[in-house]
Amino acid sequence: MKKYVGLLLAGILLGSVCLSGCGSGETDKEALPAAEDDKGMQDAKDTGETDQAGDAKDAKADSAQLLIGIACYSADEYQKSWLDTFEAAAESKGNIKVVSTNADANVEKQVSDVESLIAQNPDVIILRAVDADGLAASVDACVSAGIPVVASSYEVHNDKISAWVGANQKDNGILQGEYLQGILDANPDMKMNLCYIWGGFGLTGTQERYDGLIDPFVNKLKADGRGELLAEKAGNWSASDAMALTEDWIQSFPDMNVIVCQNDEMAAGAANALKAANVDMEKFYLLGIDGSANGQQYIRDGLIDATIWTDLNDEISTNLDVAVKVAGGETYKEPVYLNSYKLMTKDNIDELLGSK
Repeated sequence: MKKYVGLLLAGILLGSVCLSGCGSGETDKEALPAAEDDKGMQDAKDTGETDQAGDAKDAKADSAQLLIGIACYSADEYQKSWLDTFEAAAESKGNIKVVSTNADANVEKQVSDVESLIAQNPDVIILRAVDADGLAASVDACVSAGIPVVASSYEVHNDKISAWVGANQKDNGILQGEYLQGILDANPDMKMNLCYIWGGFGLTGTQERYDGLIDPFVNKLKADGRGELLAEKAGNWSASDAMALTEDWIQSFPDMNVIVCQNDEMAAGAANALKAANVDMEKFYLLGIDGSANGQQYIRDGLIDATIWTDLNDEISTNLDVAVKVAGGETYKEPVYLNSYKLMTKDNIDELLGSK
């Protein structure tokens, strides 16, 4: 059945978005203090900001040198890939240095992270905000310090940003819903009883991903009597947390046949739990978001049915270009929309990756 459905849906594509990442320049990080390196994700320390600022100014002594600060919202697999790709692109320019922070999806920590970046006096800060309202004051702090801000992927409710690059996170949920609706349309006697794994509650981006699935898909599902949303909980972007949730749901909801996740890492954790419980994956549908390397492998193995893939090269190229122009004094009055998100399944994965 899945093979038929996969072929039917292989053409579903939606260009727009960005959902999730951080990044820039892998160039001589030793010149920039600040930082505990987590595979390229530097976490600004809470102390020594005065020394950091002095070192950063030394790094910028050469007028040709551009320093980009990046405030990332987390350090999951996809975010690390985003940052690695950005750093490689920046390094290829030869005159860009990068310092970055990881907020672990915590608003208070990201506020502190931005303060640390300001102390290092970058030419521009790329803000991948944990929350649109929670980071609004941080934009004011940047602007007061004479540092322009590019909001990347996630909205910030502050009109002082110099540019916004991305797309509506809601599109991720819409694509997930369209995939599942296609399965229902191809199987008129089927019912879907689904559970939903959030990355975290109370965050703008996660709420938008959820809303994109609920309306119209889940609302229509219930109205048509074709199924229901059984449960929803936060998996904290973690494979192990998602695995534990899935183990509980297998026991609590024997009729569950769909799990929708807000990233591939959690989808992989759910897949591991389902496999360990000997669930028939031919009759179960599991969805993620990001199109990460791990997610791609799980798709090839038949454990994840679909994810929302992002062409990082396209996304990073746009983010870097905008950041450089903003550092030079440009301001974008209109959003800079990306054309990089597509539904990825086992049937079109090679085609999508071949288009990179």
